[in-house]
Amino acid sequence: MSKSQRPLSPIERAIDAACGYKPTDDVAPSQVWLECPQCGRKQRVARDETDPPSAYRVRFSCPKCRDEARIVEYFDAQGRKIDCDGNISEEGR
Repeated sequence: MSKSQRPLSPIERAIDAACGYKPTDDVAPSQVWLECPQCGRKQRVARDETDPPSAYRVRFSCPKCRDEARIVEYFDAQGRKIDCDGNISEEGR
């Protein structure tokens, strides 16, 4: 069973509740999915102040993969690529 499929611990449930996350939600409004483009690892993380408001998923290399380019890509809830201001990019249309 992967970490994302295991039952949440009491502390994880308390953190989710404090962030406004409900088990029926995919991700809390104060969080985004962080995804590594190299290995595919995913994790819910607190939204960074530099993330666009409409960002749902952020692709960025994890510490294990250490991509030298370190390119950050943002996607909205519909999977469309967005720019740093939250506008749908030309690639996302």
